[in-house]
Amino acid sequence: DDITDYCTLKNCFFKVMESMENPPDESHKKLTDAAYSVLTAEQKRRIEKLAPRQDYLVCVSQKIKSTSVSRLEKFYGCPYSYYFAYMLGLKKREETSIMSTETGTIIHAVLEAFFRNEEEVKNINSFVEEQFAEIFKDERLKSKMEKSGDNSQIMRLKAECKKIVADLSELSKRSKFKPIFVEAEFADTKDGFGAIKLSTKYGEVELRGKIDRVDAYDGYCLIIDYKSFKSASLSLSDIYFGKKLQLYIYLSALVGSKNFKPAGAFYLPLFNSYTDGKRYSLKGQALLDKDILFAIDSECSNKDESLLDISFDSNQDVKSTAGKENKVLTGNEFATVTAYAKKVAAKGAELISEGFIKASPVKGNCDVCDFSEICSQKDKNPRSIAAGKSGEIIEKMEKVVK
Repeated sequence: DDITDYCTLKNCFFKVMESMENPPDESHKKLTDAAYSVLTAEQKRRIEKLAPRQDYLVCVSQKIKSTSVSRLEKFYGCPYSYYFAYMLGLKKREETSIMSTETGTIIHAVLEAFFRNEEEVKNINSFVEEQFAEIFKDERLKSKMEKSGDNSQIMRLKAECKKIVADLSELSKRSKFKPIFVEAEFADTKDGFGAIKLSTKYGEVELRGKIDRVDAYDGYCLIIDYKSFKSASLSLSDIYFGKKLQLYIYLSALVGSKNFKPAGAFYLPLFNSYTDGKRYSLKGQALLDKDILFAIDSECSNKDESLLDISFDSNQDVKSTAGKENKVLTGNEFATVTAYAKKVAAKGAELISEGFIKASPVKGNCDVCDFSEICSQKDKNPRSIAAGKSGEIIEKMEKVVK
């Protein structure tokens, strides 16, 4: 086929129809799938009445040898969305204004620089000003700022960064855990920890990625990943269904390569100061050890001030979480969850290698998917991620690990 055969919507429709009668060879498969992706909803409905799409690609060029945790999480969010992003290589059209994703990247960059050089920072406001000047040397960001013709967004973001850096600096004084790695890279590079290895039935797969911060104290480590939205959370159900594997995959690497004991795995949402609710709260799981909990945050038993979303009784002991979402785990439970996360990651790598692309989004995933406007499967057959009570989820994980 000549590429001009696909130059109009009508041509794309007829080419897809033709492919149903005469399946394309491997060299034309991606072209046909790309043509299908741009069809109108009505055209897709007409095609699907004749032949529902397959759950697996007929041909896969090769088994994957390396990937990232974020790609695996996208796959478990919806294999079809993964197919659009990483097999077809489709991308959302870039906006001319500075987007929320870039806002998050800027906050990350400022915090990375601060915690790398915390002892040398004399004035936080001046430090943030210097970081913004450096960040906006990037030609792409500079161009976006100039095109918008409105510096108010940047000024607000700069003020927020000053507030966040000052607040986190003060909060760190309440903790015995101190940052030892910032933007820790898991990759086979000069400064990296080395890629994480997954054993699959198709051979070894390397996992790459970065974690925002690793804090340590007395042989224990905390993993902290910043999130730029208030609703960030980390439940055992998220991990069980592969939706959020990152923190526990990286925790397993630190425990294995650096001989740390796990003290916690957390998201730290960083949202606007004018948003209602407590500004800073660690979302995830901590070690069920009273001394470690107070080492993480000396105010952890103060409900109004604590960074940890954990309840204590009058004796300052952790209240039972039976039947509730686990905010604390024993050492053995941490070992189970980290081992399970690696198992699920390996299974995801195998399914990707096999060409599994079934449209089976986690409930709510279509609302935030970059490809929802071109997907004929939007909101069809959503998967619930309610796996049961926390104790039941741990038991299910133990069975998989064993």
